[in-house]
Amino acid sequence: MITLNISTTVVHNKQDIYRLFIDGGVECQITKHISSVTKECTLERGYTIRIFNVRKPQFKEKIWEPLVLLLQLKCGFVIEDNEYMGCVQNWPNVFVPSRCPQ
Repeated sequence: MITLNISTTVVHNKQDIYRLFIDGGVECQITKHISSVTKECTLERGYTIRIFNVRKPQFKEKIWEPLVLLLQLKCGFVIEDNEYMGCVQNWPNVFVPSRCPQ
């Protein structure tokens, strides 16, 4: 399972995200959230998206690129099982080459 946390200022309907994924055959669970950003003294509105049937090689095309177009995303926080946790743009073998020396 892959978990993606995103924030956006784009006004939209949660069903738009579901429709985007349903059309792409993606099984997911979407939870709306509000996060506080202490350095900026602001609140961010966004989503936690749990993705069940998409593997790492498909993520960029099936998940990230459609979301960027819909929500004008710049970044996100991704968790892939026990393999990776961090900025989506730094995800090895998805957005950047692997950092593994082997």
